[in-house]
Amino acid sequence: MLNEGPELAALYRDIAAGRRRLVGWGATGDLRHALFQLAPHPVAYVVDADPAKWGCRVQGVEIAPPERLAGEDPAGAAVMVFPHQSAALPAILDTIRALGDFPVMPPFRIECDRPFGAGIPNTPWVRRLRDLSDDPVAALGRRMRAVAASPVPEREGVALVSEYLTLGGSERQICRLAAGLGQAGLGPRLLVLGPPQPDLEGLHRLLRTGGVPVNHLPQPRDDWTGDPCALAGPDPEPVMRAVELLPPEMMHRVLALRAALLARPPSLVVAYMERASVMAGVAALLAGVPRILLCLRSLDPSHFTHYFPNGIDWYAGCLALLSVFPQVRFVANSQAGARACARWMGIPEERFRVIVNAAPSPAEQEAAKAESRRIREELGLRPGQPLVAGVFRLVPEKRPFLFLEAVRRLAGSVPNLQAVLVGGGPMRDAVAAEVERLGLGGRVHLAGPQPDGLPWIAAADLLLHTAAFEGMPNVHLEAQSLGRPVLGFAVGGVLEALAPALHAYAVPDGAMDILVEGGQRLLSDEALRRNLGTAGSAFVKDSFGIERLVADNFAAADLTMESRMTSLGASP
Repeated sequence: MLNEGPELAALYRDIAAGRRRLVGWGATGDLRHALFQLAPHPVAYVVDADPAKWGCRVQGVEIAPPERLAGEDPAGAAVMVFPHQSAALPAILDTIRALGDFPVMPPFRIECDRPFGAGIPNTPWVRRLRDLSDDPVAALGRRMRAVAASPVPEREGVALVSEYLTLGGSERQICRLAAGLGQAGLGPRLLVLGPPQPDLEGLHRLLRTGGVPVNHLPQPRDDWTGDPCALAGPDPEPVMRAVELLPPEMMHRVLALRAALLARPPSLVVAYMERASVMAGVAALLAGVPRILLCLRSLDPSHFTHYFPNGIDWYAGCLALLSVFPQVRFVANSQAGARACARWMGIPEERFRVIVNAAPSPAEQEAAKAESRRIREELGLRPGQPLVAGVFRLVPEKRPFLFLEAVRRLAGSVPNLQAVLVGGGPMRDAVAAEVERLGLGGRVHLAGPQPDGLPWIAAADLLLHTAAFEGMPNVHLEAQSLGRPVLGFAVGGVLEALAPALHAYAVPDGAMDILVEGGQRLLSDEALRRNLGTAGSAFVKDSFGIERLVADNFAAADLTMESRMTSLGASP
């Protein structure tokens, strides 16, 4: 286990006092930034299992083979594991234990600084840690206010920022916004902080409809031995004073994003999700962007702690810090989300603008309907055979076991019922085992993650969604746009996303008997499904179009685009 709490504080004190040598483990892509943060305190050397790296130097520190650690006295050394969030961490810890009983610690990062207090030797490194120890976010705020560039208003264009481009709902929304901006002739670009991911043809096809280029920013692993100040420009010291307070895994991304924003200055930056919003907010302020929209998760991140292995409080503090800059505005996609995120950040709800998600475009809908016929054939369904679809990640908050239980109960009264579950995630094996335990092996198809979930919804007779909480759920809008009714629980902002005619099928949370009764009614009455589908389709067309998404983002940023929106046939 990695040391934490009082034991971690004691290790830092021993290292600062010279009682222990500090040895690193893992020449990761972020190593040069982690070493920059640790300077001037010496890291003796960094161990790595890759022979190609042995003998290389990063920030003057040598990369050595693991056997070098065997020559250290465990009582006089500590090992700092840089890839502390990697799936390989258990194997790394096993290897370290085989070399000696060394105390093992995570890398220097904001979350580790709070234990510092009096009695630590007065080295430059420790002085910096003390600056953070009472309130690390306040320290970042002081430096940001000192180095943030003055806004430069005479700029054009929109830069959209996402940490990754993946199959998630937020990524679909940022791509729909990008496509809408492109179709309006506003020349957007999508800046992605992480590396390219496979199997994203659906998103790339959507982006091509707006002529939107995707720019994956330089990755730290591409130049892991380089100078961390190189991206900070000709006068790096003021910028590095701010970014050195960020976790090392964020430093390179913030610097790379700032460089991209300076190279082609936009009038507006829009970022989605908390981590990307922190990085984009800092980078855009350092680049002098005059308008910054930070679009947060549909609900506050305390519901999604598995996405924040280092804790979520630091993110809340950083976002609240960004709120003091007049260039920064916050966006949520539902009233429920705005309330939750404002409470989490500790700022007034009025600081949030609600901008609802966009439903699929007509082109996306037609492509999905055409593809749905192939899917039904692949599933071996006869014409008219009922199919229920679930489209969600296999994670605890989506409650896939409730989905399976609902299917089991529906199968007792709906002849020949089949179900398909589209999505991947950490519960995949557990879900597969539950399918067998419930005797649903011949009835439930586990399709895994798919490049595009829309065709699977179009192939079904209804969408079944059993999540514990939602903000503005994309799949509800997508199902209605395709004329498919939605059955599920009325949690979070679900009712905001449903046509009034479908509210009767959003049942109280946990009311499985009512849920199953609604499913039986829908699956046994084709005319009812058709009527509800028509009502849902009209609802999302009127209230959740991509043109509205574009106009609302411009309004939230106090920009005008009447002439461009009029050309699209939308009301400004």
